[in-house]
Amino acid sequence: MTEPEWVCEDPAGEWGVVRTDNVAGYRRSPCATCPWRKDAPLGAFPDSVFDSSRHTSVQPEHWDGQAQAQFGCHASAPSTGAPASLTCAGFLAVAGRDNLSVRMAVLQGTIAPDALEPGEDWPELYDSYDAMAAANRAANARKQR
Repeated sequence: MTEPEWVCEDPAGEWGVVRTDNVAGYRRSPCATCPWRKDAPLGAFPDSVFDSSRHTSVQPEHWDGQAQAQFGCHASAPSTGAPASLTCAGFLAVAGRDNLSVRMAVLQGTIAPDALEPGEDWPELYDSYDAMAAANRAANARKQR
């Protein structure tokens, strides 16, 4: 497996939300601070992070044949010292079906089909990338007042 290529709004990985083009695996459940969780702290990431990561969670209008980046787990960002980059469990359960690379990984057997659904004991997740980003943007706006 190749080393993951991190594409991140913040090169130091300070904010944690990253997009990864080559993934070493995926989380099996969302971490406590997963931005896809409705009970996670809001406003932890600047709006620009959500702008730059949105394309991971929507079907491309015109596919260019390239692999689509996946929404990486912030708990496995380079600044955490984690040994591998992992795809975010919340992303997979909410938006994984809209990502061409995720669908290919399911067909190839590297992502289990049940990863595209929340687990039985999971917390409530946002219904979409846009809903998750909007909640965080609203929290950021409140902090700036």
